[in-house]
Formats: sequence, structure tokens, C-alpha cells
Amino acid sequence: MRKPLLLTLAISSLFALAIAQQGNPPGGGFGQNPAMQAKFKKYQPWFDLTNTVNLMNDVDKEKGLAFTKAQAKLALPILKDLTTRAVLKPEDATKITTKLEDTVINDKQLKWMDDTQLKRDEERRKQMAARAAANAGNTNAIRLPGVGGTGGNRPAGANGPGGGQRAMFDAIMNDKPYNPFKTGRGADALKTLTDTFSKR
Repeated sequence: MRKPLLLTLAISSLFALAIAQQGNPPGGGFGQNPAMQAKFKKYQPWFDLTNTVNLMNDVDKEKGLAFTKAQAKLALPILKDLTTRAVLKPEDATKITTKLEDTVINDKQLKWMDDTQLKRDEERRKQMAARAAANAGNTNAIRLPGVGGTGGNRPAGANGPGGGQRAMFDAIMNDKPYNPFKTGRGADALKTLTDTFSKR
């Protein structure tokens, strides 16, 4: 099993969402708040698994790296199980990620996925740094990727733009039972991958 990648954009976006909704706590930002860091660390497996599903969709489009019919057959029961769970515990997310990496995804695909994620994280770090510099001193300028649609801070419903991210944030902050593949981008990515493999 590979080491999980730090999903900079997803985690940073949720930290920003915390600030936007609840305000920056005294004595330091959410990024430096030990209690907040502990919560995100606990639910890191959600990010790892949702990211794996997203990258599986992407690598499948690469020439010479697409999943074979045999791989798709192995993956389908695992993916369909995700769609039926009302709740996905972090420890179960870890087991599912490991199972996909150990039994479905081959070494070349894993390398492409890791390399791609590192490149994307670096580009997103630069973009977020640029936005932070541009918005310095403007507390009304917080804009979250994928949250609130094109209206920036406009609230979104559970199934609307950014709704899945807000629901995940609420689950993390309040330790609520949740499955990140039931709504939002997680659900969309899983459906795309399941549909693709079902036709293979």
C-alpha cells in the first residue's frame, strides 16, 4: 500500500469553510488549531478514498493505462458496496482504499496517480497562495473551490454546488455518521467510475 497523499486543496478548502462559517478562533487560525487538526486527521481516510476514486477516473483515460476488463470486474463489487452504505467509517475507508490499491490498481497506474496528484497539489498551492495574497485584508473575499457555485459565498444545498463539501465539513466537525459518496462530487465521481466499469 502506498503512503496516502496529503490532499492540500480539499483540506485547505474545508479549513477555509470553517473560517467562513464560524470565524477564525482566538489564538490562531484553524490550520494551527490542534483540535481542528485532530478532527481532519481522523477523517483523512475519507479524503484518501475520494481522491483515489477521482484519480481512477482520470488514469482510465490515459493511453496505455486504462483499466482492463479483469480489473473492472474486480473493482465493481468494491465500488458498488460504497454506493449502498448509509455510513462510511474512516477505518472502513482505509480498508477500501487499501483493497483497491492492492487488488485492482497496478503499479504503473498507481505511479501515474501519485505523480498526478503531486503536480495538482503543487499547482493548487500556488493558486491558493495567489488568492490569499490578492484577498489579504478583505474578509469578504473568501472563495472556496466547489463551494457555493459561481456565486462565491452563496450557500448551497446538500445536492447543489458545494453541497457535498459542506455536508462533509459538518460531519467532520460534529462527528456525524456520513458517507462522502452519497452527495456532491464524491457521488458523481463514483457513479462515473461504476458506469464505466459496468460497460467494460
